[in-house]
Formats: sequence, structure tokens, C-alpha cells
Amino acid sequence: MDLPNKKVLRYITFSDDVRPITINHDGSLVYANVNNLDGFEIADTKTGQVIKRVELPGEMWKAKWADPNHQHFGHGLPSHGIGLTPDESEIWVTDSANSAWQIWDNPGDGRNPVYNPSKTVPIQPGIDSSWISMTNDGKTAFVGDGSVIDVRAHRVIATLKDEYGRPIHAMEKVLAMTFQDGRLVETTNQFAIGDAKAVEARVAHERNRQASNQN
Repeated sequence: MDLPNKKVLRYITFSDDVRPITINHDGSLVYANVNNLDGFEIADTKTGQVIKRVELPGEMWKAKWADPNHQHFGHGLPSHGIGLTPDESEIWVTDSANSAWQIWDNPGDGRNPVYNPSKTVPIQPGIDSSWISMTNDGKTAFVGDGSVIDVRAHRVIATLKDEYGRPIHAMEKVLAMTFQDGRLVETTNQFAIGDAKAVEARVAHERNRQASNQN
């Protein structure tokens, strides 16, 4: 979409109905959950083409999804929630078939993510954990079942509760805000999208590490 001129530039046709999405830091890639997929698809916004279909290993979810008596699937599909770490080094995706957030390493230009089973974060079975947001420093994630996750350790560290001490469930589109001396000094984005400064810092760090290894 050309916002200043309110003009549609191109359409992207995914393989099925589109559900939650996230985008990289410059808006050149869209990562989208779609119906009937435990995983996501990647589209190039400049060409309007879907360039990759990324799914959890079939033995982990396809039989469960095909079973007419399968367990509860949040929002009626295997994956309904996706987000990037600010530096775009990881893609986090809900996996209702296994009650978990599954994580893909996302090297290079973000077009060839690699599933990393060692980083799976379990969630409560039967409770909707869709949607995710992250703090700008990439250290903390907030997800739909009220869980607070240490992003680097890949584990739940707390549960958000209401004023009566009850866990907050079905929490969508969280906005974290930081106040100092009564003034708002920082907000996160609500949809765990990539951040240009964080990506630049990651690329610089990787470049320096490669240079050190060569010396």
C-alpha cells in the first residue's frame, strides 16, 4: 500500500486464509500464519510473491490435525500467533498441536529460517496463547495466555494477573509502556516486528565476530 497516495501497489496471495502476521524491519518480508498450517509462510512485499512455506516437522502435528477428535486448537488452526525478536534472529510461532511456542533461527536475510527444537517454550494445554509482543531490548516476551517469557533463556518466568490475582488469559495485542518520573519514555510495538536498530546491531556484532575469528 502506498499510504501517502492511498493506492494499492500489489496483492499477496497466500496458500490459505491469512491469520496473524509480522513483518521485518524494513517491511520487505511478511511472515504469516495461514489456516491448516503449523508454521508460517514468507512473502516478498516488493514482488508480491510467497517465497517459502515453513512448517513444523510433519510427524509432530499432521496426524493430530487430521484426527476428527483432536484436542483443542486455538482459533481453529494449528498456528495462530507469530512474532520476530527485534533483531530478527528468531521467529516465534504458536503450536497448538503440542501446546508450545516453537522457535526458528532466522539467519542472513530472513528468507531461510531453520527450526530449532532446543528452543521450544511449553505453554498451558487448552489455553489460548496466541499473539506475542516483545520489549524493545528483545529480553522479554508477553504472550496471549498471560505468560511472561525470558526470550534469551526460552522459558516462562512469570504470569500476568489481574487485580484479583487471577491469571490473565486470551490477552491480545499487549502494549508495554515504561514511565519515568510520571512521564512516558518508551513503548514497544504491539506485534513483535523487526527493529532496524536492533538488526543493525546484530549484523555489526556478527561482522566483528567473524573478523576476530579470522585474526
